[in-house]
Amino acid sequence: NTGHFNDLEVEREEKLVRSVGGIIAAGEEATNFSVEENPGRGNCLHYSLAPSVSGATYSTLRPSISGYISTHLDDRISDEHTFRSAIAMLNGTRQTPEEYCAWQGKAGEFSGILEIAAFCRDYKKYVLVYRKSPDGKYLLWWTMGDPSHPVVPLYYKGEHYEAMVENNDDEGWTRARKFKKASKLEVNDCE
Repeated sequence: NTGHFNDLEVEREEKLVRSVGGIIAAGEEATNFSVEENPGRGNCLHYSLAPSVSGATYSTLRPSISGYISTHLDDRISDEHTFRSAIAMLNGTRQTPEEYCAWQGKAGEFSGILEIAAFCRDYKKYVLVYRKSPDGKYLLWWTMGDPSHPVVPLYYKGEHYEAMVENNDDEGWTRARKFKKASKLEVNDCE
């Protein structure tokens, strides 16, 4: 997958994001970073999130996130959903919430928006999800979590997540975190 989405895919993803408490963003371009590829194999989200949690690996983060969901099934994650009702929306009647959490705890199973919502709550992070434009720019697509928490930027290219790692200088994500802002634009507007 090239990371480009057609209008129907964008509409479907944005509806899902909003339904579980995410915010659709304005498309600000990410600069001063590199995308860190990972082996994926159903674990790409956890590979991408793990560097933001001290001592975590994809294999420790996966059961932690599914465990959080299983112990917070009735927590409200948006105006529309609790974790329990979001699982039903995503899975229909294929699995009970308990079966879903057990399945998500296993390596190699695709994880997505619901696991990002749990990660943001449990680890107190603010996830920024970028997609690639047809001209190759990485544009902010949606966010999840509390903007006052540390920023975790991800690149999503359709069923695959990769971490976005800052290039080490005094700009970009380092400054954004210092000022507890989600983007360079917001930081520059405050100076």
